[in-house]
Amino acid sequence: MKNNITHISLGFFPGTLLMALMIFLGACSKDNDLPSGPGNPPITKIQFSQEQYQAAENGNGIQLEIELKNKAVIAGRVSVKLQSTTATYGTDYVTQPEAINGNILMPVTSGSEKVLLTIVPLNNDVRNPAREITVVLSQEESTYKPEGRTQSKVVIADDETYSLASFHETQASIFENAATGYTVFVDIEPAAAAAGFIEIELASANAVYGEHYSTMPEAENGKLRIPVQEGNGSVSFVMYGADNLFVNAKRKVSITLGNTSENIRQGTHKEMNFFIEDNDDDRSKTISQIRPMYMGTAHTFSASTRISGVVTSLNDNLDGRVMYIEDGTGGIAIRFPNRHEFNAGDVVSLELNGSRLSETNGILNISQINNGAATRIGFQTKIIPETSPVVLYQTPEIMEGRIVTLKNVQFLNADGNTPLVGDQRITDGGRQVIVRTETFASFANRIIPAGNVSVTGILVWRNNEYTIYPQKSADIR
Repeated sequence: MKNNITHISLGFFPGTLLMALMIFLGACSKDNDLPSGPGNPPITKIQFSQEQYQAAENGNGIQLEIELKNKAVIAGRVSVKLQSTTATYGTDYVTQPEAINGNILMPVTSGSEKVLLTIVPLNNDVRNPAREITVVLSQEESTYKPEGRTQSKVVIADDETYSLASFHETQASIFENAATGYTVFVDIEPAAAAAGFIEIELASANAVYGEHYSTMPEAENGKLRIPVQEGNGSVSFVMYGADNLFVNAKRKVSITLGNTSENIRQGTHKEMNFFIEDNDDDRSKTISQIRPMYMGTAHTFSASTRISGVVTSLNDNLDGRVMYIEDGTGGIAIRFPNRHEFNAGDVVSLELNGSRLSETNGILNISQINNGAATRIGFQTKIIPETSPVVLYQTPEIMEGRIVTLKNVQFLNADGNTPLVGDQRITDGGRQVIVRTETFASFANRIIPAGNVSVTGILVWRNNEYTIYPQKSADIR
């Protein structure tokens, strides 16, 4: 009888205990809290009361409130990390309590329901963009568990209301006979909040205003006063050279930002060197005079020789070291040792002494020319001529290096699946031209369009036929 009772007890209580244990563990596992008890206080969760705060640079600071879900049963600490790419601790802001290497440990007293962290911006007289600080609740060394709003952003708003004025370029050049002149831009950052002015000062040791150069608007006593309207992000003026029939040395004009209205201050680039180049020098050659110098073997320029032209290429479908320029007589490729920074439309002047005229992969080009041998001297909107493959082949090779638009042509391989990458042929029904798209071009994987299209690009001549290099996806339309 005793054994039977023991057997019944063992059969009944394990199930009851198991169910009670499951209910207990379920309650404990909810929200990952541990049960309260002596020596085992509950885990309290913490979060920021707000996701973002705004602090004025010249203000007294802003308090970030960190909420405790339950009152702190015992004393503890909250761990915070500071992160920012635009604000530097000790320069742009400090905190209370103080941060050490971007970390803050804040004590929490028993019974507390919140903790306060103060961000104090440091005021200065410099025009700064808005700076952002991300404050992160960390589990490391914290008595409490971050959950919910574990990050909060503090934006420090600048209190300076002035804008900074800087020359867009620190150096530029122009030929003395350039009819359109050269537009000099002064950037205003941020855009002017109110109307004002910027004074420009002109000085030169070998150029006389009115004799060797002039400006628009006109200068008085070596100064220009440029009005600034509310909302202006930049202002400009134009420099002109004065043409003559004499061979002159390069003239240099130093341009400096002078006085400004109260709402504008001088920025980083407050000085600019402007050069006026002579056009009467017999060293200057046209591209059509340069191209015939290649007669099957490389030609090295051993004397000072200059060419100029407008840049027609982009670096999307071309090696970044290659640039095409074109004057009124022809076009040619320039191959630098390093990636160049010129843009389509820039007018450049190049000194060829020491460079080499040769063919690379069948393309005539000027190589072994240092990047510094090319100078931007202006900007020109290039009007691109329209033609057809049939017309092109009426003048074989002559059009190499020029940019054109081929109208009303069709791709031979337009099957709805084949991408542009590589060599694809187009025709006008009479002659064919190869369209070359390099693997690194942004539009290499674009599917070849069907039907009549127009293709704009730079022509090269090799293997007795023309190849055209589109410069961007929109060149095939």
